[in-house]
Amino acid sequence: MRFGPLPLDALAGTVLAHSVRLPDGVLRKGLLLGPDEVTRLAAAGHTEVEVVRLEPGDLSEDAAAARVVALLAGPHLEVGPAATGRANVSAVRAGVVQVDAAGVAGLNGVDEAVTASTVPDGTAVQAGQLVATVKIIPFAVPDPVVGAVEARVAGAPLLTLHPFRPARVGLIVTTLPHEPARKAALAEVAVGARVEALGARLDRVDVVAHERAAVAAVLTAQRADGLDPVLLFGATQTSDRRDVLPEAVTRAGGRVLRVGIPADPGNLLFHGELDGGTVLGVPGCARAPARSGFDPVLERVLAGLDLSPAWMAGLGAGGLYKESAARGRPRRAAEEERRPPRVGAILLAAGRSSRMGGPNKLTEPFAGRPLVTWAADALVASRAAPVVVVTGHDADAVRTALTGRSLRFAHNPRFAEGLSTSLRVGLDALADEALDGVLVALADMPLVGAGDLARLLDAFAPDEGVHVCVPVHDRTRGNPVLWGRRHFGALAGLEGDVGARGLLEAHRAEVCEVPVDTPSVLTDLDTPEAFARAQAAFPPPDGHLHPRDE
Repeated sequence: MRFGPLPLDALAGTVLAHSVRLPDGVLRKGLLLGPDEVTRLAAAGHTEVEVVRLEPGDLSEDAAAARVVALLAGPHLEVGPAATGRANVSAVRAGVVQVDAAGVAGLNGVDEAVTASTVPDGTAVQAGQLVATVKIIPFAVPDPVVGAVEARVAGAPLLTLHPFRPARVGLIVTTLPHEPARKAALAEVAVGARVEALGARLDRVDVVAHERAAVAAVLTAQRADGLDPVLLFGATQTSDRRDVLPEAVTRAGGRVLRVGIPADPGNLLFHGELDGGTVLGVPGCARAPARSGFDPVLERVLAGLDLSPAWMAGLGAGGLYKESAARGRPRRAAEEERRPPRVGAILLAAGRSSRMGGPNKLTEPFAGRPLVTWAADALVASRAAPVVVVTGHDADAVRTALTGRSLRFAHNPRFAEGLSTSLRVGLDALADEALDGVLVALADMPLVGAGDLARLLDAFAPDEGVHVCVPVHDRTRGNPVLWGRRHFGALAGLEGDVGARGLLEAHRAEVCEVPVDTPSVLTDLDTPEAFARAQAAFPPPDGHLHPRDE
């Protein structure tokens, strides 16, 4: 291949090396030049341009990329077409990618013209996700160079994807006397979210006393039920083979293969085996959604890969996860208990009901009483306090509908400018409260009950990295959302009527998705049709029970 400037009369059949901007458009890099292009260049005053001329035995960048990328992809991986000297490999299924790192290094060492980049070995990927790319640096390479690459990596493909299997997973959570129930609930939520994200199912959850015999009995029962793996989430962390959970595995007839891994956070994980199935002791850091040493271990198990001693030892390289300010500090005294987070609530009730085409929906009767009372009563029945109702349109009627309830009111005179202004008013009304979080609820969601709110409140654990809790039904996020104090400033800075979806994406590592069994958290009554459907589904109940809590 020749590269360099040529006069216009020598350009026919060459490839343009760099894009050239002309008065009538742009000639793009990589374009095969012909008479029309030469004429346009001449008309623009060019006398020569940088081009590439292929020589006998050269392969074009796309032909070379196509041959090299074929060396990478094993089963469940898909090779895309080559273009502009690049060809990609994508996952066909969700799973764990194994990378022959030495083979990739060998490929990249043959010639600087040929490069391949992959995700790290052991990466968990979703279907359609990019896992590798081949890029040919120049516009062409000699055929013998590609032949040398093929000879260097001949044999098995350099990437193999192991799909996640649809496993039935068991979870055993242990508790201590007088321990708050929220710890066990948070463990179930956090583990369940991870398992579901990997295509498996949390099939059975048992909460038992933190005692060897109790754990051994339930572990035996879960394995007899065919659950594999079984995850043990202890009330205290495992720090020795003679501790409660490892000894429970032994009492059940199993083996403890390793206690502790070189990953932080996550080093207090243990690995065992019972009746041919995997048992994992889950480290306490897994209550938080942030990635830790537990995640690559669980991913590997659910992809059907073994946890060999060599693989476990190799977790140390890259095993230092997000830095925590608590690392290296003295342990707290055992008798010192953390206070539960204090959470307030904001009920957004300022809207104009414009999509209803007439009356203020919040004061319209739903299941026998004004619509707004259902959301307000669910908040009052929860342990969130204080509850601030932000009014705007038809404020007097909304306040009248809520008479007699333990609520605070804050008026938003700028309600017509969007939801963000009401959120700001609500936060201002709570500014003097020493809150750890705030539950932001919508007044037109009458089917959200106190039980739904309790699950969000149980999952909220800012001391453990859970700063946002979002209800999820059928893989779809809903409302209300519980926000930690660290995000109050960002919430107050929102503009318009767009809500806080962008904040959720920006801070996804702090978000705990809390599963909800019914579509209550997805059902807001914005239109007459939605109002009528919900009304028909929930006729007036006896007494004052919420339809979701009957």
